[in-house]
Amino acid sequence: MSGLLKGVEKWAIPVRLQQLYKGYKLEDVTIDEIVMPHTFLASLARVSNAVYKTGTVRSHSKAGSPQELELKQGMESSLGNYVFLGRFDAATGMIFETNGPFGAVVATCTLPGQEPDVPLTGHIHPHQPRYRIFVVFRGTSPGKFYWDDISTDLKAGFYNLDNPLGRKSGTLARGFLNTYMSCRGRVASLVNEAGRHLQERFRELAKGFTDRFGGRSFGLRGKLPLEQIELYVVGHSLGGAVATICAYDLAFTATRFVRPVLVTFGSPAVGDIDFAIDFQRMMVQDENRYSPYTGYLRSVRVVAQTAAKDEDIVTKSSVLPNFIHVNSRLSVTTEAANRLKAHSMDSSYIKAIDKLP
Repeated sequence: MSGLLKGVEKWAIPVRLQQLYKGYKLEDVTIDEIVMPHTFLASLARVSNAVYKTGTVRSHSKAGSPQELELKQGMESSLGNYVFLGRFDAATGMIFETNGPFGAVVATCTLPGQEPDVPLTGHIHPHQPRYRIFVVFRGTSPGKFYWDDISTDLKAGFYNLDNPLGRKSGTLARGFLNTYMSCRGRVASLVNEAGRHLQERFRELAKGFTDRFGGRSFGLRGKLPLEQIELYVVGHSLGGAVATICAYDLAFTATRFVRPVLVTFGSPAVGDIDFAIDFQRMMVQDENRYSPYTGYLRSVRVVAQTAAKDEDIVTKSSVLPNFIHVNSRLSVTTEAANRLKAHSMDSSYIKAIDKLP
């Protein structure tokens, strides 16, 4: 299709009509269908909430800052003992973009007995723990008028940009894409560094195990198989939008690991239908639908709704008229009084997920 026809389609043909002739359907899933235990989903919500503590302005990025210490405490509470934590900055703003703390990459080694779905059975074999990497993006600061965050949200609605990632399908909101591209290299570097720390932890456990049992390997090869490292991309609100783009990108580039699992909370739509279709191919469709290691659904878009079925105000709105969400939506019922309050992590999402069966 020529550029002119594509432009006409993008702006003149309603996205609902495009869904019909392009065969794209929005999908709702249940907590059982995502396979992921609701307790782990709740921990991801708390991780997403904790990353707000990374700060918002450049001075908060300094090593040893109060914001860094508070973030470490928050991650300790949410994830238990982590083996690596690296923060990253990103550019936000309307015209004059500024760099400031925007998220963190965390590596954890969860031993048997530390989680309900990782039971403790006898001596710990080095392959028993869950080795995980979390890429976490913060959203717009709750309860604060932080202009750079708000203006990034607003800039997303001005116009879209061609997708430069993966198979370069479709277009993406300018604000969300610019923010991701400003931290893309740093995120990739931290993911690789987190992987090295998990390898070191595996070697420590392997040495302890073989020392205890007289040097017999019990299937140990001295290296943690990369397909055993779980990779999660998480974010709320603005962070959820950037996390969606990041997960799509990592599905193409982080081929040394198991393909990422994306979990967002209250995320706006980030791109047009052509992007959503290609995202579906990489993250939701056929053999890509579930993680080959955990069996978890690989794309979960958690959306809060009130008792009156009013959806989170951010997820209900599109920054551009012909944008559409990626799959798959998991709706949770919140006690929030209205759509605006339904967007809160503390008083809406976390409480709603905690009550899931």
